[in-house]
Amino acid sequence: MRWGGNRGAALLGVAVGAGLTLVGLAILPGIENPAVAPITTRGENGALIESFFFNGPQDVVAITHNGKLPLAASPPGITLFSEPAIDKGFALITQIRNAAGEIVGYAAELEVHPEGDMLTQNLKWNTDWVLVLPARGALFLHQQEHSGPLREIMKPVLAGEDWRGDLRVQTTVGPRSDGRGVILGGTGEFTGARGAFIEIDHLTQWTTGGQIVAQFELRLEREAVP
Repeated sequence: MRWGGNRGAALLGVAVGAGLTLVGLAILPGIENPAVAPITTRGENGALIESFFFNGPQDVVAITHNGKLPLAASPPGITLFSEPAIDKGFALITQIRNAAGEIVGYAAELEVHPEGDMLTQNLKWNTDWVLVLPARGALFLHQQEHSGPLREIMKPVLAGEDWRGDLRVQTTVGPRSDGRGVILGGTGEFTGARGAFIEIDHLTQWTTGGQIVAQFELRLEREAVP
């Protein structure tokens, strides 16, 4: 889906505002944040591989959308995206963890959903991430996701039946030709960062009340610096 018109401009404004707020909180003068040593490995091409995780629902700080998705908005009373310019939007703020399970930062996920029925069509949409790692910097990511692997889970939930199982799926399908997302850049340690990433979701429960029990992974491959 292309960003365009008032809807694209409005959601871009939300993304930029959230990103600036998160980055600002990480670098405010007078606030000292402890550095947590990164857990990384090297890929065959020399890329630096590092994963960040969050667990639902315990790590999630806030979720909002237009109120029509089979996912509960939270906390109770949070403002929904009811205005036409942003009613296809989705926003999430969460703590993020390293591979050892330590909380090392926080992140915002911002999506723009396309027109159509996610249950009958394999829809694709744009997702932007801002990751803030205090004492290290911030990362900006972009990917395209799709509804294909989630449709069979959502069907029983929308029919009034909780889903329980063990589904691990890569939701990222682009925009790179190899089906991965893009590292756009960053600040601090991540200034000039480039490379690719994928999102991997490991779901075990989805209730009719809109609660998802899952672990989500953002696996980054930053290009080696010459």
